[in-house]
Amino acid sequence: MLTQTLILVLNHLLRGEAWAVERLRPFSGRTARIVAAPFRLTFLVNPDGTVAEAAAREPDVEISLPSPTPLAALRGREATLDGASVTGASDFGCEIAFVLRNLRWDFEEDLSRIVGDIPARRFGILVKRLSNWQGEAMRNLGENVAEYLREEKKVLTARSTLGELGCAIDSLRDDLDALEKRVAQLSAQSRP
Repeated sequence: MLTQTLILVLNHLLRGEAWAVERLRPFSGRTARIVAAPFRLTFLVNPDGTVAEAAAREPDVEISLPSPTPLAALRGREATLDGASVTGASDFGCEIAFVLRNLRWDFEEDLSRIVGDIPARRFGILVKRLSNWQGEAMRNLGENVAEYLREEKKVLTARSTLGELGCAIDSLRDDLDALEKRVAQLSAQSRP
């Protein structure tokens, strides 16, 4: 059921972007599997560039997304595919990844068919504002938690402190090298 729904949504998005179906059309008849544990979506590229549910067979390419993908999606579409591993036909995998990265849903256009242009536009503005607020709230929460762990609990170390520690280690290493050279010189001089 979930697979069929995802295929319908993906085809709706593909039909809304002519460039996307053109990029997939050369891969007609090939299968791809996207794995985001515990979900698997296996699909076949149709001759028109859309996709269909694929029979259970070995895919031409498999794109495995890392387990924190749902959390990464909150940071944006680019972050969602970071760390993905592609096995199989790399050219096909690269095209699938490119299409998924750049595919956009014009929800205002779809909504305008139901409620009209003006309400759809206003709803779109509201959604963008809420999205920006949610992103800012997540950023602030992350910064506050990091500051608490750094300043109050002393679990994290500030970047500036790490930089200072790195400089101190470099200086110590240089001093140790100089000391070893001096000891070697003194030992060479004391030998008859």
